[in-house]
Amino acid sequence: MAYTKGEWKSWLTETKLKRWTICAGANGALGIAETVLDSHILSAEQEANAYLISAAPELYEACQILLAWSKSFAPNDPVNQKAEKAIAKAEGK
Repeated sequence: MAYTKGEWKSWLTETKLKRWTICAGANGALGIAETVLDSHILSAEQEANAYLISAAPELYEACQILLAWSKSFAPNDPVNQKAEKAIAKAEGK
């Protein structure tokens, strides 16, 4: 799967419009996403969403590693199915 591996960072770039920038590389050279979030959403929730999005590449890779490890010890564990579904969703399947 091809995606910008990061390191991704996120920060509030414009407080009036509640615009968050999430980017990878110097000045977003590797990838950038800006979003104006709904003004009805609490700013704490917006901040949490921005941090979660910026952590997505690391979470995806960690989930793959943990799934492989889990399958080697407990191949029929129901947690494996959850991890497989999450990975498939991240891959657009």
